[in-house]
Formats: sequence, C-alpha cells, structure tokens
Amino acid sequence: MKDFEQVLRLMMLFDDDSTEDFDDMMELYCLVAGNRYFNARTNIPKSVDFCNGIFDYPDTSFRTIARCTKASFFRLLNLIQDHSIFKNNSKNKQAPVHIQLIIVLNRLGCDGNGASIDREALLFGKSFGTIEKYTDRVFTAILSLERDYVYWPDIAERKRIKRRMYRRHGLKGAVGIVDGTPINFYQRPGIDGECFFTRKGRYSTNLQLICDDRGFIRYYIVGYPGPTPDNEIISKSWILKTPEKFFSLMEYLLADAGYGLCDYICTPYRHPLAAVPRNQLFNVWYSSGRVTIEHVNGRIKSRFGSLKGIRILVQKLEDFERVNKWIIVCIILYNMFIRFADVWDEEAEDEQEEEREVAEVAVTGNGLNLRQRVQADLLHWVQNDMLL
Repeated sequence: MKDFEQVLRLMMLFDDDSTEDFDDMMELYCLVAGNRYFNARTNIPKSVDFCNGIFDYPDTSFRTIARCTKASFFRLLNLIQDHSIFKNNSKNKQAPVHIQLIIVLNRLGCDGNGASIDREALLFGKSFGTIEKYTDRVFTAILSLERDYVYWPDIAERKRIKRRMYRRHGLKGAVGIVDGTPINFYQRPGIDGECFFTRKGRYSTNLQLICDDRGFIRYYIVGYPGPTPDNEIISKSWILKTPEKFFSLMEYLLADAGYGLCDYICTPYRHPLAAVPRNQLFNVWYSSGRVTIEHVNGRIKSRFGSLKGIRILVQKLEDFERVNKWIIVCIILYNMFIRFADVWDEEAEDEQEEEREVAEVAVTGNGLNLRQRVQADLLHWVQNDMLL
C-alpha cells in the first residue's frame, strides 16, 4: 500500500494524474484498499457435538485426550470455572469452561505435530485464534492455583520426609532430590538461538526440578538456556542464596555428579574415588534414593507430551514468557493430579542418568563433611538392614 501511495504521489507531482496509467493505478489502489483479504477464506466446520461427546467416552479413552480421569477433570474444572478470566460483558459469550479446558489439556498432552495449533483447530472445530484465547484463559486460571499445589515443605513436613527417606533408603537428613531436564523447542528461537543449542543437537531450555521422596514437585527453576550447567543454575537460586528459609539443621538435597558439593547438596563420588569399594557401595545405595527425580522427569513428559518439544514460535521476549508459563502449568497440573490420586499408569521412559563429561565443580563450605556424614549413616543403615 505504501508503494502504491508513493507512485500515485509522484505521478501527481509530475502532472501524470490525467493519464490512462494513472487511472489504472488508482483503480488498482482502490481495489486493494477495499479488500481486507486477498485469498478466499475457508471456514473451519464447527463440531460442538464432538467437544461435548468426549465426555461420553469411556474413562480410558477420555484420559488419552484430557491426560487425566473424568473425576480429576471435574475437580479441576470446579477449581477454575469461577475465575474472572472466564467472565466478560461482551454480547459474544465465551464457550463453556469445560470445552476450553478439555481443548487445552489435549494440547498440553500432545507432542510433535499433534501439539500444533492447526491440528487442535481442525480436531475441535475452532479457529486458530480461538484456540490461543482458550489457552491463555486456562493458563491464567491454573497459574492462580500455584501456591496451593507447588510449595516448599514446612518444618513438620520435612521431618516426615526425612523419616521416610531414612527408613527406605538410609539417607538421613535428605528432604528433596534435585535434577535438571531439557525442555526442547521444536525450532530455533529467534532471539539468541545459538545460546539454546545443546550438545545433543537440539534447542532447549534447562528445567530444574526438586521433588520429595514421593515424587511431588516442591520447587522449580525455569528460563535458563539448555547448555547452562545444572550446578550454575542451582547456585543462583534462592535455595542456596537463602538456605535458612528452606532447610533446618542437617538437612540437604540429593543430586547427581553434575552438581557441586556444598552445605546443602550431597552428590555421589566421581572417579577415581568412585572405584573405592566403600564409595562404590555408597553410590549404589545413594542412587536408589535419588532415582525418584528421574521418574518424575519421565512421567511429567509422558503425561504432558508437549514438554518433549514445545511448539511455540519464539521470536520475542514475550514468547519466552509464554514458554515458561506453559512449563509451570504442566508442573501445577502434575502435582494436582498426584494430589487427586490420579496415577499416570502409561509407560514412561524414566530419564536415566547418562554418561557425560561433567565440568569440575568446586566443593564449597562443608560439602565434604556432609557427604562423609551421609555416607557413614547410610553404610550403618545398610549393615543393620543386612543383619536383620
């Protein structure tokens, strides 16, 4: 349009506005200006019956779409349906909340091309913009529940966690397990994309999770590029900057060898110390307590397959914020369904600890003393267990 206007101005400036060419240009300009769309629009068939018919499916089929049981779905619906985001004064009323919710849950549960907005629009008979609006509304409502479902355990609850950890694994004082897991982008971010390129040849962000012995997520850190070392991320978190708010005396987190030993993080032995029989025995039993976080990483991606490759085109800072919200919503729902006793029994690939080159990390504070104490308690527990 700007090019058209520029040409017309020049023609008038040089007294060419009475020519046949000017008339043709003006006619073409009016044609373009009078049409909002240049290509024929194809309306997507609406399928309200399909959306409502989902609730008539057997529970096993319903779980495939909603990633939860019908009972969990309606409990979640009851928690969010009165949120102000679903109310407006427009003459065009919003779709029922249960329709918006089922569409968003299905979107969260799909990976690859199945998670694309085009597929969602065609499957549920909605426009692309409508799917995005539903997603934004449901995310806003679920994020308002975060404090109720993702929180750090208080002193009394940490005591219960410590008792269970010692009784089951011989790890005295452990109140949580920390690990990082990559959340891949389906394509290169448009801003500083090279910073997100990992050694596995994918563009990803590094999600740090801390769970308890039962797999309930207690703390998360989002937003760091995929190549960022786990130890660097946790060292900058409030967990280690203000440990007095998170730990009582002699409490700590379990971590793998990618983290550094410190007052509040215990790690297994690395080579060559790992070859010592006493240390080798410690590593084996230590891993049995730490493996819970691997199960969590595998199950959350199995239930919410979109975390295997988030299909959000990242071109500006707001898109990164949307990616973070997407991840946090999945974390809230994961904990919520655990609270609802909605067990995800589909086969999930647990993220096994991989053999990798780990940068040397410095031991800070009383890290060595912490591991020696944990090792002594663990080996004493193993010896007593064998005697029993």
